[in-house]
Amino acid sequence: MHKRVGKIHDERNLFCYFVDFINVNNALLCSSHIVISNLRWEQIK
Repeated sequence: MHKRVGKIHDERNLFCYFVDFINVNNALLCSSHIVISNLRWEQIK
């Protein structure tokens, strides 16, 4: 089982980190998730 070591910067990245921790093949999806989350975060801030 591949485990990717990383740091969760904040709760917005928790889901993405968790998914990538399970399956490194989700790295690209994870990156897209972060971008979308950050855009939404900026809108509601």
